[in-house]
Amino acid sequence: MAEPCPNAAIFFANDCYGTRGDRLMGRQAAGEGFLNGFVEYSGVDRFYCYCNQRSAADEFCEFVAPGLNGRGVTWISKLQLAATAQPGTLYLPGPGLGSFAWQRQRLADQRAFSLCGVTHTTASETAMKIITELVTAPIQPWDAVICTSHAVKSNVERLLAGQQDYLRLRTGATRFTSPQLPVIPLGVDTTKFVDDPQARNRWRAELQLTDETIAVLFVGRLSFHAKAHHVPMYMALEAAAQASGKQVTFIMAGWFANEPIENIFREDAKRYCPSVRVVFLDGRKPEIRFSIWQAADVFLSLSDNLQESFGLTPVESMAAGVPAVVSDWDGYRDTIRDGVDGFRIPCISPAPGFGGDFAARFELELDNYDHYCASTSQFVAVDIDNAASALVRLFNDRELRLTMGAAGRLRAAQTYDWSTIIHQYQALWQNLSQCRASVEESVPRHNPASTNPVFRDPWWLFEGHATRVFGLDDRVQASARATPDALDALWRGQGTCPGTLSIILPTQDEIRQLVARASTPMTLRELTANFPEARQALIARSALWLAKYGLMIFQPPE
Repeated sequence: MAEPCPNAAIFFANDCYGTRGDRLMGRQAAGEGFLNGFVEYSGVDRFYCYCNQRSAADEFCEFVAPGLNGRGVTWISKLQLAATAQPGTLYLPGPGLGSFAWQRQRLADQRAFSLCGVTHTTASETAMKIITELVTAPIQPWDAVICTSHAVKSNVERLLAGQQDYLRLRTGATRFTSPQLPVIPLGVDTTKFVDDPQARNRWRAELQLTDETIAVLFVGRLSFHAKAHHVPMYMALEAAAQASGKQVTFIMAGWFANEPIENIFREDAKRYCPSVRVVFLDGRKPEIRFSIWQAADVFLSLSDNLQESFGLTPVESMAAGVPAVVSDWDGYRDTIRDGVDGFRIPCISPAPGFGGDFAARFELELDNYDHYCASTSQFVAVDIDNAASALVRLFNDRELRLTMGAAGRLRAAQTYDWSTIIHQYQALWQNLSQCRASVEESVPRHNPASTNPVFRDPWWLFEGHATRVFGLDDRVQASARATPDALDALWRGQGTCPGTLSIILPTQDEIRQLVARASTPMTLRELTANFPEARQALIARSALWLAKYGLMIFQPPE
C-alpha cells in the first residue's frame, strides 16, 4: 500500500491568496499560485483549511473547487488547532510561526504537528518583529520558515542572530532553537506562459508595434519607492535605443498606487527616454497579466528595493521564453543565470555602518514603511551603462534573444513550475514529520508557567486585584433570589449573558442543576462532585457568575 502524500492544513485568509483586488501584491500572486499548485500537484486525498470563521472556509472551498475532483475539504477552526495533527503540518502564508508555537504549547503536545511558514518581504517593521520573536517563542526543531531566496535566508539569519546576541548580553542565555530555514523558490504555472503566436500578433497590432520594433516589458507594481526605480530603466533604454538605432517601445504592465505617482512615471519618461515610446497597461487584469508576455522581445526589471525578496516576474519571463535584463539583486540572483537566460546587472549598496539614521527614523516612526523603502532605495545604484550594453546586445541579435529565451523556458519548466515546487514543500513536510518523531523537544512543556506570558490565565495574572480569591473549599449556597424565573431572565439578558458569554459558561441545564444542588450550604468541591470531571472547573467557576447577580452566596472556608 502506497504511503499517503505529505499534507498540511492551509491557513487561509483571502488577502493572502486572492489577486482580484485593486492592490495586487507579489505575495498574493505567490499565494494564489501555491494554492492552485497544491490542489493540482500534491496528490493528497483531502484538503484541510485552517481559519477562524466558516465564511473563510467557504471561500477556501470555492477557491479549490475546480481542482477537487471528488476530494473533500475539512475545516479546522482556531479552537480546534489540535486537529492539525491529522495532516501533520500547519502551513502559514508568512513567517509568523511564533504565536502558533505558543498556541501549540498550550495543547500540551508539541509533537502533534509542525509549523511551516514562508517569507515574502522581510523589510517591514511587522515582518522583522515577527521573525525576531521566533527566538523567544517555543519553536521546535521540526518547524520551518521557507526562505524563497538565498539573499532572504541571509537576512532572516541576521535578524535571528541579532536577537540572540542581545539576549546573551542581557540575560546570559546560551540555548536557542531556530526553525529550519530551507531555501525553496516560489513557483509559476508555466502553462500560462506558453508560446502563442496569435496572441503575439494581436498584442503587437493593438500596441502598434512593427516587426522592427523592439518591445521591452516590465511587469509589476509601478512604484519607484517600493519596487524598482523607473529612472535607471528609462536611462538605460534611452542609451540602448540611441546605440542600436532600433525603434524601442517600453511596456510597463502594472498598477499605480495613486495619480501623483503615475504623473511622475509619465513625466520622467519624456525627460529621461524621449527616444523610447512608453506604454502603460493595467497589469492587475488577468487577460493582461499573463498574456502581455507574448508581445515582448526583452524583459527589463532593475529592482533596487529592500522590500523585494524573491521576484516572481523574472521567473515568469523565463516561462514565457523572454530573455531578461535584471539587477543582480536579492532573489533575482537565484533565478536569472547571467549570460544564459539573460543578463544580471551589477549593483552596489552602502556598507554596514552607513545606515544608522535610516534605522533610527524607522524605529522612531518618523519614517513609515514606504518612506523607509524609498529612502534606502535612493542609495542602491544599478550600473546603467552595463544595463544599456546588455540591452544593445539583445536588441541587435535576434538569435541571442531566441537562444536565451529557450534556455529560460526550459529552466522554468524544470525548476520553477509548481509541479516541482510543491513536491519540494512536501519533501520538507515529510522531513519535519520524521524530525518530530526523533529529535529532542526544545522548551518542554512542564507546567502552565511555560505558556505565553502575554496570554496567561488572567486570574493568575490579576490575582492581586480582588479582596480574595475563591477556592474549592469555599462554602456556597443558592440565595432566595435564585428562582427559576430569575435564572431564565439572567440567561436571556443581553447584559448578563450576551451570546459570546454562553461559550464560556455551562449549559443552561447544568446551571439549573447547580442551583438545585446548592439549596443547602456545601463546599464548591462537594457541589461539583457529581458532574463529569471534565466539566467541574467550568461549573465551579460559574458559581461566581451567579454570585455576581445575587443568585449565589459565597462564604470563606471555615
